[in-house]
Amino acid sequence: MVRFRSPACRPLFQEVPLLTRALLFLCLLSAALLTACGSSNSSQKQSSSPIFTSAPVTAAAQGEAYSYTPAAVDPAGGAVTYSLSTAPTGATLSGSAIAWTPTAAQSRTSNSFTVTATASGGMATQSWTVNPTGIVTVNWINTYWEPSGPVQVPIVDSASLQISAVAPQPDGSLIVLKGATTGPGVISIAGVPAGNYWLAVGGANLLPASSSAYWISGSTFDLGRDIAGFPVATLSADTTTQFDLTLSGLDSVAAPTSIQLNLENQIFGPLLSDPPNTSTLSTSIGYVSPFDWSKTTTGFILQYEPVTLGALANVSVLGASATLSALSLINGGTNPITQTLQHSSPTSLNVSVQGSQWATALSGAAPATASANYAGFSLIAEPFVIGANAPGASISGPNLNLAVDYYEPLGIASLLNFSSCDATGFQLNTASAQQPGILTDQTLGTLDYNDPFSSTWTRAESFCEEAIIPVPVPDSTSTVNFALVTGESVAPSSTPLAPMVGPVQNPMINGGSLLTTATLSTSTPSLSWTAPASGVPYGYGVSAYVLSNPDGAPNYLNAGVFYTSQTSITLPPLSSGNTYVLAITSLVDGTANIQTAPNRSSLPTAFANVVSAPITISSGAADVVIHGDASVVKRLSQPAAPPKRP
Repeated sequence: MVRFRSPACRPLFQEVPLLTRALLFLCLLSAALLTACGSSNSSQKQSSSPIFTSAPVTAAAQGEAYSYTPAAVDPAGGAVTYSLSTAPTGATLSGSAIAWTPTAAQSRTSNSFTVTATASGGMATQSWTVNPTGIVTVNWINTYWEPSGPVQVPIVDSASLQISAVAPQPDGSLIVLKGATTGPGVISIAGVPAGNYWLAVGGANLLPASSSAYWISGSTFDLGRDIAGFPVATLSADTTTQFDLTLSGLDSVAAPTSIQLNLENQIFGPLLSDPPNTSTLSTSIGYVSPFDWSKTTTGFILQYEPVTLGALANVSVLGASATLSALSLINGGTNPITQTLQHSSPTSLNVSVQGSQWATALSGAAPATASANYAGFSLIAEPFVIGANAPGASISGPNLNLAVDYYEPLGIASLLNFSSCDATGFQLNTASAQQPGILTDQTLGTLDYNDPFSSTWTRAESFCEEAIIPVPVPDSTSTVNFALVTGESVAPSSTPLAPMVGPVQNPMINGGSLLTTATLSTSTPSLSWTAPASGVPYGYGVSAYVLSNPDGAPNYLNAGVFYTSQTSITLPPLSSGNTYVLAITSLVDGTANIQTAPNRSSLPTAFANVVSAPITISSGAADVVIHGDASVVKRLSQPAAPPKRP
């Protein structure tokens, strides 16, 4: 007999065969391991968790009410309650309804939600994200530096501005969202989705590039710029206004000099010829225009005298001058101005040029060899401007030349920073040919000039080199000359002038070299490049020029300009069947930011260019679907209308 006893249970007595006893022992051991002594061997049946039957609402817009009412069922038939375990600030739950109004900070970004459904049988969660469309605010308020200090002036032509957001869609299409003026100089664009988009700008009077676009991601953008002097003021009709100048105290020199009446109202002040060996001048200037001269209270009379500075043979420097204060000008009449010009203590600047580095910056930046090279130099004072850079203005610029390239046959001197160099592109002038390029290292000598102006005003020393590149016209033996320009503006010093930034490297289009003629089967080419070998750009500009035949002569005309802070870009649709030339510009500035404020500037500034071979968009290239006003996109690929003048 074998006796089994469990310490806490009753004894078990049974006579069994040996094999049966062994099996019985194993069964008892297994039972002891699976159940505790003294507990029930029945288990409570577990109910299933709630099941969601609703899909979250994921569409929302800034400032508009968002709502979603989650629904779930309890398989056991019981009640279901809801709670928000994750939600953006401001979201509320009332019963089973979620309510929320996205703020500006919550728009155009991801917002996470998690709702928990609880029933008698357990819990279940549902999670989702909402990316509300948002309002992009563009501020176009220029800062005019007047004698009394900076004045904020909203863009005058705000009613005619064409500012839009062009946003890529997941299906490859584009949506155009038009801006609306919501305040003086303030344009708002509603419904802009999260992520990058093109901010397209055009249609404003006096805009340097009438069609441009910025590849940005933010919700606020400053299009304003700093401008020296007073804003342009106009009347409802033209008047004939005359200025009678009676001047004395001029420098009597052996060569002809030039006299400029520079009124600080953005209006071009022509240079008047002063004969040799004279110290007085009486002359008149007349304007038939809508300008309101009564709004101008400050101006300058400046005498420019020719000098030679090494290889820069056509330079004029400021000699005698006079400041006109508290002017009281009348419209439609004669304004007599009698002044005795004065001298300040001469200022000197040692000028040298690292010409070999400028030559390197121009080499390999085009599909053809340069046919000629030119150089330009200027030294300016920006009147009343303190701590900023106001490089030019709408028409000619009110900046005061201290030294500038002078092209005597035309009788004028440029009023822009990069004096005798052309703007990059196909619009060439004959003045640039007067100053050969400086492509070797040279010490030009000491520049002596007068500078009677406040030491707090911004001064800029500028230098540029220009190469003329013959660009072929497809299916023709003709070529069109392109001005490939690199330059810089710095605070005046005796440091040798050398490029602050080089051209981009390895420019590519759709995987092929940008310097090779190509025909593309897509209207949205992708460009890429590596950063310049020298300098740190804050961004890049891609200028498009489209082949046209005005007056029967082939030429490449300005189209859109596209700005990005990245080293790759997919252009908005170009027009199928057209041929383009593209130029990529490296941009350096002490303040400017492509993403937020591209026109706010401080020294130093610099740029360098690469120009492409002709790129043809096949006539069979598929059109991109554009939702909204397609003309906003199309104008970026078509010749730009010339800027209007008042």
